Amino acid sequence: MEKLVTVNSKMEANLIIGLLENNGIKAYSNSNGAGEYLNILANVSTLGENIYVNESDLENKVKSGLLLIA
Repeated sequence: MEKLVTVNSKMEANLIIGLLENNGIKAYSNSNGAGEYLNILANVSTLGENIYVNESDLENKVKSGLLLIA
């Protein structure tokens, strides 16, 4: 799995992961640093979320035109 992008919040990560998975690309997110602890404690984290994907899945979808990136 390769890091695709870092986003600001868990909600934003979930939206992007949903888009990727709807296009057949497996993805997951991971909090930076103590971000998961802050999410549990205060439901907020300023450390961001990393989104990871299988790079070959992403490349195949883009090349075949099944996933359009604007």
